[in-house]
Amino acid sequence: MEKALRLSIKEAMIKKNSDKSISNVAIYQTLKNILETAQKVAKDKKTEITDSMIVDAAKKEIKQLNEIKSFCKADNLDKLTEIEVGIKTASEMLPSMVSESAIRSFIEANKTKANNIGEMMKLLKSTFGDCLDGKLASSIVKELL
Repeated sequence: MEKALRLSIKEAMIKKNSDKSISNVAIYQTLKNILETAQKVAKDKKTEITDSMIVDAAKKEIKQLNEIKSFCKADNLDKLTEIEVGIKTASEMLPSMVSESAIRSFIEANKTKANNIGEMMKLLKSTFGDCLDGKLASSIVKELL
């Protein structure tokens, strides 16, 4: 059974494919890249595509687009616009992230369960899943433990 994000991506791709404006082409290509990356991961794991795989693929797409943007010349406005639209499109697929204060309070409440960095990070990831910003969580865990 297909997951919610996968279905919404396919529907959006169908809508955006009919109009060939720069922004719609960028949206279509971004969605296609995300779906292909998630499909590759699912194939490698011999499983169905999950929303988590799509979120990971969206994060990867954002990272790649930011790298491309850093090499893009300022006078190439069409390419910069295309990249910005792609980043915005991929960002919309990400779940809202857990706040810093929520991470801090969770760590304080669970210090007895996980008293080292590795254990706490595992506990945070299992609790918050895709909504956890790993870099932020890691820095807070190092500070508090």
